[in-house]
Amino acid sequence: MQARERLRDHHQFFVEFRLKINQTMLRSSGKFNFDFGRVYRKDPGVGWRASPFPLPMVLGTAKHIPRKSMAKKKWFFKESATYRVRNTNYLFLFTFLLAASALRAQTRNDGVGDWFTPTNWTPNTVPTPKPVVTIANGGTAQVAEGTANAGDLTVGSTSTVAVGVAAFLEVNRTVVNSGNIIGSSNGVSLLATVTVTNNAGASIQGSLSAPVQFPFYGGVTVSTGAVTNAGLISGENGIVFLGAGSVTNKAGGTIQGIAQNDNGFDSNTGAGIYAFVSPSLVTVVNEAGATIKGVGTFSWGIHTGITPMNITNFGVISGAIGAINVNGGGTFINEAGAFITSTTFQPLAVTNGTENIINFGTISSSSGGIGFGPPGGGGTVTNNVGGVISGTGSGSFGIASGSTNQSVAVINSSVISGSSGIDLGTGGGSITNNATGSITGFANSAVNLASGGTTTIVNSGTISSASGNAILFEGSASGSVTNNPGGVLAGGSGHSAITSGTDAISISNAETISGAVNLGNAPNTVTLVTGGRINGNLNLGSDAASSLVLDGSGQEAIGQAVTGSITNSGSLTKQGTGTWTLDEGLNAPVSTSVLAGALVVDSTLTTPVVNVQAGASLAGLGTVTGAVVNSPCGQRGVVSQQFEVDRSDSGPWLKKDSAAEDIRRTEKPGPI
Repeated sequence: MQARERLRDHHQFFVEFRLKINQTMLRSSGKFNFDFGRVYRKDPGVGWRASPFPLPMVLGTAKHIPRKSMAKKKWFFKESATYRVRNTNYLFLFTFLLAASALRAQTRNDGVGDWFTPTNWTPNTVPTPKPVVTIANGGTAQVAEGTANAGDLTVGSTSTVAVGVAAFLEVNRTVVNSGNIIGSSNGVSLLATVTVTNNAGASIQGSLSAPVQFPFYGGVTVSTGAVTNAGLISGENGIVFLGAGSVTNKAGGTIQGIAQNDNGFDSNTGAGIYAFVSPSLVTVVNEAGATIKGVGTFSWGIHTGITPMNITNFGVISGAIGAINVNGGGTFINEAGAFITSTTFQPLAVTNGTENIINFGTISSSSGGIGFGPPGGGGTVTNNVGGVISGTGSGSFGIASGSTNQSVAVINSSVISGSSGIDLGTGGGSITNNATGSITGFANSAVNLASGGTTTIVNSGTISSASGNAILFEGSASGSVTNNPGGVLAGGSGHSAITSGTDAISISNAETISGAVNLGNAPNTVTLVTGGRINGNLNLGSDAASSLVLDGSGQEAIGQAVTGSITNSGSLTKQGTGTWTLDEGLNAPVSTSVLAGALVVDSTLTTPVVNVQAGASLAGLGTVTGAVVNSPCGQRGVVSQQFEVDRSDSGPWLKKDSAAEDIRRTEKPGPI
């Protein structure tokens, strides 16, 4: 008969044993002997091996017989081995006590000694992967070589576990450290779903001289589990994740990786938290007063590969190359009062995946703030009130996306600054600058958009440069700019506010643009909204498909809306309920359409034709050089009798009629 017993401890850890009972061994003259309590284990290539003592003695439960050591007799229980007992009365006792034996507590004796010496432990046996192990009496457990195991490990405040370079300390369930765990390779390796608590004043330290080829040396190496730290965790990498898990770094806690400067940007060392090999999510919370950092030339606070990571920072995260480099996507929240910084490059780099960045604190370095880099970093940046994203040095940026093929969306309600405020690459994206937002370039354009990208900009705050354009569309960069009421776009001295290249740009201005608007030879559209002002020239380029649109409610004169000259090679459209007055000469070489509201020409409108739609009006004391075409009879617009029109033989011609409020066709009958 064969039976399976699954044993479950209070930590939800499962151990499976196969138990075989030989029917022919169950009886002996109708009586059971004590000796029939022996346990037999089947070993491959050896056969059945009997325990050296009867079952109660093997498990240390026989009160009248001195406790024996299974280790001395080279006989021990193995997981997933096959066992049999002669006496069914012992079957339940065997399975129950087997679990109890595996999980029983073991305490380290005082003094300095080898982990693998049984007499250094109470009871007198070396811990297996199951027991609850306590080292709390000031002693030092030395693991010179091999693998030391524990189910649960507790290290007291005056105690130490010292792990040699050819050794490992592997724990299956929990680690509670108040003392020191020091490893020449790993400090502690966590093999299952585990938890680590490193208390205030405690330290877990890993290798400082491990080979480059094996990147997983850390203070703590986690297969799957949770780490809570209030002390020091340090190593070539502080914490290494091989699977899913979480880190809570509490006030006063430090997690650091000490770089071996071994492989430049491809270094596998120098990260406070290192997670490269697993697609499973890791969550990190760095509390106020806590620090996660990389130390050395090629170091990071947090460095990830394909592993997605959600990070919430209330404290400080720093590194030389960067504070955080993420490649697997996730969310980063930098709370008010929190700070991330670096010494060589931008503090936060997204080189692959999609990252959602929410900032209330400070992200700053001499190089820049946030970089989305090749081959495919993208995502969203929300900079809330009180947040600062900045680069302080020459050539720096607040936010940049380089040549990444992913788009980047920026929502700003606070400060973004640098030599360039925002540089977006070929992936383009969107920029929403709210009323409290400021985007500043102190040496270059405040917003620089790379050729090939398409970007939408909506501004209600301030976008300005001291020595460049407010917004520069390079080469074939395309997109739109909407300057809402309250918004300011300001170019530096001698620089245009907005400049574009060879692709189409759409601009709508309802507030202030300080500096010229110079658009390239493309089908551009510029909408002037009542209340808006361009302090400079407006050049729509030489493309005949360009369009100047007058919009809004209320009243506005073209000379107020644009203080400089207007160059338009396309059409003019009046829309919206307001009244626009042409108090200066204006060209619309293609056509003019009055769709709604009133267009008052008090100067000269040079255009081949003016189409006046139903409900709209054309008026003024000036001159229109082309024909005026009113809407069909019964749906006509209004054309003032004071308006003077040059007649053209090639089209319908109009004359004044002092008895009417509009001008009616007098020749060439047809629809009016």
